[in-house]
Amino acid sequence: MHAFRIPKGSTGCPGVGCLAIVYPEFQGASSRYPFRHASTARLLRQAPLLANIARTHRIAFLCAARLSIRQVETAMATINRQELDRLERRELQLTIMAAVFVFVLASGLAVFMYPLVFVHPDIANRWTLRVAFFGFCALTLLFIGYLLERQSTVRKLKQQILEELERNIELRLQASADLLQTMPDINHFWDRLTMEYRRAMTMQKNLTLLLVRAKLGAASNAGDNASALGDAAKAMSRKLRPTDSIYHLAPDLFGLVLPETDTLNAKRIAVRLQEELQSVRAKHGGTFDTSIHNYPEHVQSSHELEDIVKSMLPVKEEYPATASVPVPAKA
Repeated sequence: MHAFRIPKGSTGCPGVGCLAIVYPEFQGASSRYPFRHASTARLLRQAPLLANIARTHRIAFLCAARLSIRQVETAMATINRQELDRLERRELQLTIMAAVFVFVLASGLAVFMYPLVFVHPDIANRWTLRVAFFGFCALTLLFIGYLLERQSTVRKLKQQILEELERNIELRLQASADLLQTMPDINHFWDRLTMEYRRAMTMQKNLTLLLVRAKLGAASNAGDNASALGDAAKAMSRKLRPTDSIYHLAPDLFGLVLPETDTLNAKRIAVRLQEELQSVRAKHGGTFDTSIHNYPEHVQSSHELEDIVKSMLPVKEEYPATASVPVPAKA
């Protein structure tokens, strides 16, 4: 632990103030060292309270920043076109109202200026007044044109931003769909399951099969479902070990093969996956259910594992013939 040195011969002793703020055990330093002002001693006595207040504010700001980031990500996922059109019409109405208001005020002022300029003009300043009158009318028209042009320019910029945002969302949806298509399918899953079962049976190790079923909203379209499944696959892949593997078995079913993993560790992995999937649930909605099947605790052969997987697949799935794995005879 580092400490501050107090210079010799110093009466104000500013180092004690630093020690009292940094280290709580130096709170009584004000009673042992004299201070020039009494407020310094009171401030040192209140140092723990100030530290707690600062810590509370820092935690609150961090939580607010994380919440705002999640809200922005959730808001960018979908674009409410009706709400945007309503705000656009509202802004257009306000612009037209402002232009009409300026035109009415300028017209009233021009009506009051007209007799002084044309009916009863001052001979000496006649042309000056007329130039000022026409200049005022021109400036009024230019200002009204500026309001309308500004509205048109802002509208075009908003349209460009919306088009870019929609294009980015489409690219994200396409990336999620491509990720699902590039993931190993059920054919690779059968091969990997058979190989890992042979290895576990030979080496007398555990083998766990973790199945994750996604239950998304029925009102969601295919693009939103693909984006949610792609985000879920990426989230689960981040929490897997190098020896684990993930497969896309069905449109709403993922299979994870966890070699040398017992039931307790598999449950811990399932908990970590659920924590990682919280962001996906907050963004797309829906739930993710997990089921754990362990060899040799729950099943005794590869056929039992295959039957469990086949029972969760859609009926229209065609199951390829898998090589039979002999079951070791019990002693």
